[in-house]
Amino acid sequence: MIARPLPSPGRLRRRWMKHRLNRIRRLLLQAGWVVDTRYDARIPLLHVRSATSPQLGESVLLLRGRHGWYYRSSSGDCLASHRRPDLAVDQLTAILTYWIGPSHPARATPPEQ
Repeated sequence: MIARPLPSPGRLRRRWMKHRLNRIRRLLLQAGWVVDTRYDARIPLLHVRSATSPQLGESVLLLRGRHGWYYRSSSGDCLASHRRPDLAVDQLTAILTYWIGPSHPARATPPEQ
């Protein structure tokens, strides 16, 4: 099977994509992740990583699927519908903490007293 390159979105579609990516960006920052915007790329995306393990990260972009627009990770996982950025953050946190471990501040367990 030959992989086709992703089509480049038009100017208005890029603006809409940036707006949706900014919604998930705010939630990721609240969850304690470091988020870099890559809006100058052909397809706008976010690069999400942990401050404790900056060498590991995941990119998030918006792709149109059969039933609408979805947040998709760079590993190809469909995270959630663009209408559910909170669910996409939970999915992305689960993916990244699998590789990073419990050292991420958002998932670290508090010390017992």
